[in-house]
Parts: sequence; C-alpha cells; structure tokens
Amino acid sequence: MVGMEGLYGMIMTSFVILGASYVPCPFRQISCTCTDDGVFVESPNTFFQEISNNSLITVFAVMMSLSVGVSNIIGVNVTKYINALGRSILDAARGVLVWGIGLVLTSYDVFNRRYESFEWYVVLCKLAGLAALIFATLVYNELIFVRKLSDRS
Repeated sequence: MVGMEGLYGMIMTSFVILGASYVPCPFRQISCTCTDDGVFVESPNTFFQEISNNSLITVFAVMMSLSVGVSNIIGVNVTKYINALGRSILDAARGVLVWGIGLVLTSYDVFNRRYESFEWYVVLCKLAGLAALIFATLVYNELIFVRKLSDRS
C-alpha cells in the first residue's frame, strides 16, 4: 500500500510540474526559472540539464530521495510497533527540529550562508505556525482536551 501511495504521489507531482512549466512566474526575484521562452514557475528541462551537469546536485537529489524513503520506513515502523499517536508527534517534532537546525546553522554562519531569517516578525510567524501545528496535533490525539471541540462534556 505504501508503494501505491508513492506511485500516486509521483504521478500527481509530474502532472503539477508539467502544468507549472507553462505558468508565467509573477515573482521573478524569488524563485522562477528563466528559459529561452520566458520566465516560468517550473522548467523540467532546466532541472535535467543542471542535474546532469553538476554531480553535487545529483548527490544531493539522491540523498534527499533516500532521506524521504528512510523517513517513510521509520514512520511505518513507528506506527506498527508504537502507534499512530507516536508517529504524528514525531512528524510535528520533525518541523521543529528542521527549523532549529536552520537557526543554528545561520547563527554560527556555517558555510557563510543564511538559511533562516532572524528578523523578529519572521521568527514570530514561524514560531506561531509551529506552535499551532504542535497544539493541533495534541488536540487531535486528545492529549489536550478542548471542551468546545470534543464530544465529551
């Protein structure tokens, strides 16, 4: 069943990427792909050119694929041997961990790159989003009781 989910996701993503290849990008300064035909949201041709010309990008693409695969295998085993509650809490904690690593890398200026913004409103917005994610996970799993949202009164 997990394999079918992955196949379905790959097919749907392919259709979305192909569709985005024809959408003009209104945000040129953020994340657009410039081609000979114009500036678009996505460009599969540019992706294949860059991945075939740069071995570092290829290594990172393979590592990312392996990371997603290992994460899914671990998630299935956590659900099997512990329960779905443990898995949902681990998924929420993963977002906090990734953001924390980005903050540490930026604060120590690793590789002379900025991975996260330290502007107060950006940090506050991300913190509020992560808090909402964790709170919603705990409410959904009934670890926190909210009287208006529950059948129990």
